[in-house]
Amino acid sequence: MEESRKKKLKHSIISGVLAISLIATGTFAWQSISQDATNELAGIPNPGARLHDDFNGQNKDIYVENYTDPDNGGVNIYARVRLSEYMEIGEDAGNEDNPSRDVEKIGKEDGDITDPDTWLIHKPAQLQGGDPSQSMHQYWDWVMGNENDQEDKYYMPTFNKNNESLDADINGTLAGLDNDKSIGTPYDDYEEWTAGSIKTDYETLNEDTQSDQEEQHTAQKLNYKSKVITIDEWKTSGKNTGDFWVYDNDGWAYWANPVKSGETTGLLLNEVKSKSLPEDEYYYAIHASGQFATGGDWDGFEDDGFTEDAEELLNKAAGRETVVSSMAPVKGYNQFATVADPFTLEVNVSVNYPTGSPAETNVDWSVEEEEAAECLDGNTFTPTEELVGNTYKFTATSRYTPSVSTYINVTVLPSGINEDDAVDGADNSKYIDFGNNVYKRIEDDGTLSDFICAGMDKQIGNTDDKLNVYDIASELGVSDPTYGRFFLPAAGNKYKAMGADKMLGTEDDIYVISATGDWPNNISTKL
Repeated sequence: MEESRKKKLKHSIISGVLAISLIATGTFAWQSISQDATNELAGIPNPGARLHDDFNGQNKDIYVENYTDPDNGGVNIYARVRLSEYMEIGEDAGNEDNPSRDVEKIGKEDGDITDPDTWLIHKPAQLQGGDPSQSMHQYWDWVMGNENDQEDKYYMPTFNKNNESLDADINGTLAGLDNDKSIGTPYDDYEEWTAGSIKTDYETLNEDTQSDQEEQHTAQKLNYKSKVITIDEWKTSGKNTGDFWVYDNDGWAYWANPVKSGETTGLLLNEVKSKSLPEDEYYYAIHASGQFATGGDWDGFEDDGFTEDAEELLNKAAGRETVVSSMAPVKGYNQFATVADPFTLEVNVSVNYPTGSPAETNVDWSVEEEEAAECLDGNTFTPTEELVGNTYKFTATSRYTPSVSTYINVTVLPSGINEDDAVDGADNSKYIDFGNNVYKRIEDDGTLSDFICAGMDKQIGNTDDKLNVYDIASELGVSDPTYGRFFLPAAGNKYKAMGADKMLGTEDDIYVISATGDWPNNISTKL
């Protein structure tokens, strides 16, 4: 853990140099020692990523590098970083060897200077809450992201290629080149990389072995100049993915795209500026923790907190977005409902990368015809007598993925009749009896034919059948109170209606006509 303790100079003396000499104002220790590994599925290697922490005593850069080789089995990495901070004020502040020191802890009273896991997790200002006077950000402003940087940032690709290593790649330490905090010059081991800069060293490989010979690395330009937004901003701006950081409410910041092999993220933390400094001695430290995974292997994130919003973000970035891919009727596209019997419309919903949320399988049902829509309640259709013989197309639309839909054609059968009550015709086909010597044939694809009259012999399915049945209910929505629903065209503008036997197409049929000339209105026997 990097740390330092220095007596604070009088504020009036050093106020003019605060922006360029933060160390001179007191303790300003930067922490970047933890790179938490991610649990992986058996047989899958840990991803090759490295958390970078560059600090020259004034400027602090936090970013992630995917050091896998794009030409040799490189993989995409998904990265998240959490920053935490600790501050105390008082005599001997920062001296962890003096546990009885009289100090005031800022921001988090139960923070332990020796245990970064107890430090205050940094969150965007609008998420901090509480009394701002108790926050350490009355003293410090954090500049997040490098979207507005005018100059390009160059970095040296890591020499630590041990996938199991938890060490961050640190450029600039408090101990300096002497590796001694008590006598060294702070951060004089920081190297400012520029285009073309070269460094030669041995690489650390898996199982903490060393490369056979020294390798030469060339400084690379940071791949992205990125912004940092909150998870709430991400949700309200369309939930897009891209080359930027998304700060979740729990303090984890996620790169909203895969970090490609051989590339880096943009900066998460760019700079820390002093706003005002306490009159007493003080100690301030920052800890960075990075976690990485390959696409879809998010299980390792669960132990340290992983919200549903974060999972949705990473799934989108990895092309594993939870979407409804298709829907299909449970019992086929052509079904039958009986008058007055509630009929349940059911579909099977296929979901890519489901989370198990019931919302993913919710659908809305609709039908165009008003008379059918009046009988629809949710996914329950209870047809009335006026709908008998008609077929309606009910459309199911996914609420979760509205572009996905399916349909069911539902034919309404008379009261007391269901599909199992179909009768055998003389032609060995199955028919539904709609009464009055009128039927519909069940076709091979499950649909129904037009209405067919069985004719004089009252036997459906032979050459005596009449195929030109006129159904006035399909036009008027109701049957005629005297002559019923079905008619057969006759000569001129006349029609045949069922007679006393209530059977259309038999000997006692009667001739009818529209008394007003606008068939099928005002049906009368006065020819």
